[in-house]
Amino acid sequence: MRDELGAIALIACGEGAFLSHRTAAFVWGLRKTAPEEVELTVVGRSVGSREEMRVHRMQAVDHRDLRHHEGLWVSSPARAVLEIAAVAPEELVDVIDEGLASRRLDRREMDAALPWNRPCGGAPRLASILGDEDAMALTRSKREQAFLRLMRQSGLPIPEVNVKFGRYELDFMWRGERLVVEIDGYNYHSGPAVFHRDQEKDLLVGEPGLEMLRFTGDHVLHQPAKVLVRVAQTLARLTGD
Repeated sequence: MRDELGAIALIACGEGAFLSHRTAAFVWGLRKTAPEEVELTVVGRSVGSREEMRVHRMQAVDHRDLRHHEGLWVSSPARAVLEIAAVAPEELVDVIDEGLASRRLDRREMDAALPWNRPCGGAPRLASILGDEDAMALTRSKREQAFLRLMRQSGLPIPEVNVKFGRYELDFMWRGERLVVEIDGYNYHSGPAVFHRDQEKDLLVGEPGLEMLRFTGDHVLHQPAKVLVRVAQTLARLTGD
């Protein structure tokens, strides 16, 4: 994305416009590649999208959601994450991971931005990932149902579910192929205790020669093709097919 293209788009849309969504995420380094279209938001009026430009509209924006960057108004990193949650949920986990890893995204800023953005379509989804108990969190049972449905639709062998393994319980297990799959909630409030538990479980599973794959609920719901390919390839390798 050339800076000139973003500037031209803002000029074309006039006052009250700012770079947003995937374009803002790219500006802040939360997204490694530029989107095919410049995405921007216009406040309080209607402006149609044009070639190489996608326009979003809203009635009002909180000043805390905007940043001035190289002469252009841009959604803050936290606001950009909310916007992506609304229009491209399949990208959300990767955007958060990239931002936190590069320290261009602050967890506290995401938490702080939620209260005044509750009407935003992406707020419940982001809240569920951040661990808000009042959000539309994807429960373990729903994650398991979605994964099993994916396995049935693909024609792959159906695994055992909730298998007791020492002091732990494994989400899915193909006993003959010696494959285990865990579907994590991807909850940023899980903390070090849960991280330590998962590491212990991984080590325990590895000792008898079992192989483990980990996915998040977001992977299963919004990137099912990737999950399916990974499971199918691993099963094929383990069975020698």
